Amino acid sequence: MLPEVDFRAGLGVAKKFQALLAQTKFSHIGTISCSFGITSLAPKDTLSTFKLRAESALSVASTREASGAIEIKLFAS
Repeated sequence: MLPEVDFRAGLGVAKKFQALLAQTKFSHIGTISCSFGITSLAPKDTLSTFKLRAESALSVASTREASGAIEIKLFAS
């Protein structure tokens, strides 16, 4: 969660985090990757709609063939 940040900034944070992970070798396991689901809170959102959209974005990202995918889902009115 990145309060007071829009999805573009969230995408930048995710990309920076991915780059750091790609350069880091962890003992016993080597390198790892992470997938990210990104969304922004919209004025008409409820906690439930916001959470569902974020979970959906992460689900899509994690099922892509490329490791370390990023998916953005925004509120559609």
